[in-house]
Amino acid sequence: MSRWPQSIEAPPPARPLPARYAQEQPRQKDQLERLVRAEVSVERKFRLTKTTDFKRVRRSGKSYAHPLVVLITSPNELDFPRLGITASRAVGGAVQRNRAKRVLRSAMQTLWPEVQPGHDIVLLARQPILSRKSHELQPVLEKLLGQAKLRKSP
Repeated sequence: MSRWPQSIEAPPPARPLPARYAQEQPRQKDQLERLVRAEVSVERKFRLTKTTDFKRVRRSGKSYAHPLVVLITSPNELDFPRLGITASRAVGGAVQRNRAKRVLRSAMQTLWPEVQPGHDIVLLARQPILSRKSHELQPVLEKLLGQAKLRKSP
């Protein structure tokens, strides 16, 4: 008797879906619109990506603090601004840090066209940010950008 069957068998019968999937609703229109939007992220050339850039801004830049976020800025030699977002382990675990960065990125997205060129900006998330939504952070970021004189004149 061989270990493996010699003939092709029918696939096993399909199992019913678990309860958590059986009740799943189709995506709503507003959910789909958020998924489709292309301007979700800041273009790569406008991002601070290298550790040396973050360290330079932290070392030589000027900081403006708020209980939710710290804005650190340093002039650069470019004709466009660059943004870096970071969250230390004091904010929480990886999931909490990623959420904090996502909320900051979302809040900064609408303000980005108003930022003056020629500056590197680092946003440092603080722990209380976890209980806030991005629309609650926009006034905070507007205030910090105003203090740093980084907003374009109307």
